[in-house]
Amino acid sequence: MKDKKVELLAPAGSYESFLGAVHAGADAVYLGGEKFSARAYANNFSTEELCRAIRYAHLSGRKVYLTLNTLVKESEFSGMKEYLTPFYEEGLDGIIIQDMGVFSYVREHFPLLPLHISTQAMITGTEGAAFFKSQGAVRIVPARELSLEEIKTIKRETKLELETFIHGAMCYCYSGQCLFSSIAGGRSGNRGRCAQPCRLPYRMRVEGKQYFTKESYPLSLKDLCTVEYIPALIRAGIDSFKIEGRMKKPEYAAGVTSIYRKYIDAFYEYGDKERPVEPEDLKKLSSIYIRSGVESGYYFRHNGSEMITLSSPAYSGNDESVLEEVREAFLMAEEKTEITAVVYGRIGKPLSLTLYCRNQEVTVNGPVVEASLKQPVEHSVLKERICRFGNTFFEVKECRIQADENIFVPLKAINELRREAAALLEDAILKQKNDTVKNNFAGKTKKAEILKEKKKPAVKEPAGFCVFVSTPEQWEACRKKFNALRRIYMDSDLYLKMAQDTKRCMELSECRNKTPLFAALPFVAGKRDEVYFEKLWEQIKKEPIAGFLVRNFEELGWLAKRKSSGLPAAFDAGMYGFNESAVRFFGSVEGICPDTVCLPYELNLREKKQLMKQTPDVLYEQVVYGRIPMMVTANCVLKTAGRCQDGITKTVTLTDRYRHDFPVETVCSHCYNVIWNCLPVSLHKSLQEYEGCLKRLQFTTETAAQTEQILDFFMDGGAEESEPDFAYTTGHEKRGVE
Repeated sequence: MKDKKVELLAPAGSYESFLGAVHAGADAVYLGGEKFSARAYANNFSTEELCRAIRYAHLSGRKVYLTLNTLVKESEFSGMKEYLTPFYEEGLDGIIIQDMGVFSYVREHFPLLPLHISTQAMITGTEGAAFFKSQGAVRIVPARELSLEEIKTIKRETKLELETFIHGAMCYCYSGQCLFSSIAGGRSGNRGRCAQPCRLPYRMRVEGKQYFTKESYPLSLKDLCTVEYIPALIRAGIDSFKIEGRMKKPEYAAGVTSIYRKYIDAFYEYGDKERPVEPEDLKKLSSIYIRSGVESGYYFRHNGSEMITLSSPAYSGNDESVLEEVREAFLMAEEKTEITAVVYGRIGKPLSLTLYCRNQEVTVNGPVVEASLKQPVEHSVLKERICRFGNTFFEVKECRIQADENIFVPLKAINELRREAAALLEDAILKQKNDTVKNNFAGKTKKAEILKEKKKPAVKEPAGFCVFVSTPEQWEACRKKFNALRRIYMDSDLYLKMAQDTKRCMELSECRNKTPLFAALPFVAGKRDEVYFEKLWEQIKKEPIAGFLVRNFEELGWLAKRKSSGLPAAFDAGMYGFNESAVRFFGSVEGICPDTVCLPYELNLREKKQLMKQTPDVLYEQVVYGRIPMMVTANCVLKTAGRCQDGITKTVTLTDRYRHDFPVETVCSHCYNVIWNCLPVSLHKSLQEYEGCLKRLQFTTETAAQTEQILDFFMDGGAEESEPDFAYTTGHEKRGVE
């Protein structure tokens, strides 16, 4: 049995939700302020509310974590220190972060604030978790797509605190990698404004054959409910159980928290004599803002049609009687912390008030007590005045009056004595709590101090075009342009196949003599890819490459651990160099040779130019042609349709209600899907704006003929003056995201 009990972490989108969660038994609450929160449409907390929530939580023995889990634009950084300072001074227990610029900034300016890595960072394995531990993080929220065995491995090998979701809505895409809402509708999930296109109907074609011909929802996951698996999750070593739902009503936060509290406590009380979940409690959970179907998420499976709300993504109806029961039990005013008050009133000596609360004691002295000549202050009046703790966090449980008879002190002085004592007691309790948090974290900041010496990304010869190829046909088309290309990114799966084929090996050698060849690592990597990476590493020793295209933190950690043998690392768009601080962070990673940073898809031209101007020493890359990855998913549309055939590649298309066709790449070698945008981005009219950048042509679904046509269009000099004969979008080049 663990000495340290698992933390129950509840959501709060408002102060009422916060109180409901605390009263229902949450050990900690996560919430967002008025800025930088991944739930922009929640009520969120004003600075005053958030500070009061921290004080209330600490006086109740609870914790508060602030969500600062969005991507932050360069123009927004100026207000961050002012925004965070009140919460830091109030003793905030931790901050949940996605953006590496924010991570770096908080680490430098608020060195004693515990850093938690959001699920938005898509930590999928031990290497990524260990990387963040080396950077000063104390807790990670791994990707929701991890199995319980993978979570156990991360815990065993890193000893980091792990926070995982146990209840609530599930995203179809790996968190942080979803651009569907952003590109399709201008509402960025990375900025807290997701429009949930995964909850809309789609049809599907496989090799031209139609599936989901009725209105179906193949991207809509069932809600997560793990109350029946609490013992297994606790035994796995998870440190914090997280309930999703900051957008939901207070009844949800309180009601769900109360039921999970019941079964967590039951585990610690009964141990191996597990207490089965009562049907009535399951019924209550299904009656509080949950979808028509629930599942155990990815803990015990990697994907499957049983996880999908194929017929309807709607929420089931709420049971008003259950909601009313929750309101009566938990949605009340702030609960007071009980204290003991002792008043000493001896004639000729100062009036004294001592307050006791748990292990804290404070004493305040007032005016000298006089003998009463006319109207003495009765003991009952003295007691009544002392017990008036109305607007404070305290309530007097016991009040003892140790005073002479017939004494006189001004009633105003008694009130002042009480107010001063209450303020001192509150400060004493909070100081003890805050000192504990900071002392516990102080020893974990040494690495952050070392990393203040930051490397700058190496400056390479700029300008020119590079290409990304993922098929042999695209490779063949690009071979004719070797001399004109600055770089070739090749999907690492394709590289391995070619490197093991004699004829293709000669082509690789031909390429290396003319153009640097980079291996583009998978969108997702984890425990199952360890053998793959070792195989790739051994092949690279035989058939060298010029560098790597890094797409996630698992790969970054893997390369940093091996010091990448001196090979440069280019950071893809999904690594989010959204601001100068993030770009500098990537340039500071020990063991990595920084090369280029691909400009994110969600910044507009003006924002990208501002970033480039502030970092003139960094070589940037811009995707000037190519489909944008809208989703990277563990679930598989083929498997949902019952068409999975163990690695046999098929042409799959999803069609939305506007008849837009989205190609789906089923990456069976690593068991994930990529849903590409219906149209490629083409920035042929603004090439001059990226004169100092590498300009990437990203080929995904293109045939050999299409690849050759696009290469000619962009590289023969006429692209800026002419229109291509293919449909395209300019993405966020003009509008950007809010």
